[in-house]
Amino acid sequence: MKVTKDEIKGMLQQDGWHIEQGRHSRMAFFAWKPMKDVPDCKANDKPPCLGIEYYSSIEGDLAWESCEICVAGDTGSDLWVNLRAYSISPDELIVKLPQAIKTLTACWVAACQP
Repeated sequence: MKVTKDEIKGMLQQDGWHIEQGRHSRMAFFAWKPMKDVPDCKANDKPPCLGIEYYSSIEGDLAWESCEICVAGDTGSDLWVNLRAYSISPDELIVKLPQAIKTLTACWVAACQP
């Protein structure tokens, strides 16, 4: 299913995601949403946030877009992790998002075990 960047933003916002400008020139936008029912990040005693990084770049005649879904934080004992599902095409993002969230949540919970 072909979807535009703005359609993806709209779908994410309807699902409670916050949308921000990209953090650098190749990141078109960044979306974030606190995780639920997981151990807190030990650095700030709050649930970690899932992030979606939407990359877009034009180099010569080539246009490239890709998405990454991530969670990062301090899992305890000052051990920081950066977990991500990557190389997801924008057309597949909404379909793959639930499984990616499930996988990243399981990884976060496992990383927080003593």
